[in-house]
Amino acid sequence: MKIKFVTVFVTIFYFTSCNSAPKNPLIGVWELEASSWNGENMTLEEPKMVKVFTNNHVIFNYYEPNLIENETLLATAFGDYSFADGKLKEVIKNHTRSDNIGNEYDIEVTMGAQNNSYTQTLTFGEDVVLVEKWKRIE
Repeated sequence: MKIKFVTVFVTIFYFTSCNSAPKNPLIGVWELEASSWNGENMTLEEPKMVKVFTNNHVIFNYYEPNLIENETLLATAFGDYSFADGKLKEVIKNHTRSDNIGNEYDIEVTMGAQNNSYTQTLTFGEDVVLVEKWKRIE
């Protein structure tokens, strides 16, 4: 009887531990909490920007100044992404500004406590650094 119990227990343990791949902590809906360019805090527009990660895709909105009409536009982007070892790569497939389609971004990500927040750091060129702090809303 003991051997049966141990055999069943070991079998269950084996299948549950070996088949559970680590879950991608980015999957979900995120709201921007803070943002800075080169260490200078930016004022966030309302409603706050949102970013959504599925298994393979990302969609986000952001505010962009429209220099022609001198007003701020709400822009949207969609793309593919991969995430491993704190490295996020986004490849833009659709964008409000068509000249951004095809852009690829390599982003450093640091997950917060219990994966309920994350900070992403993106460097443009050699000296322009964008840091964004996101909180999970779903």
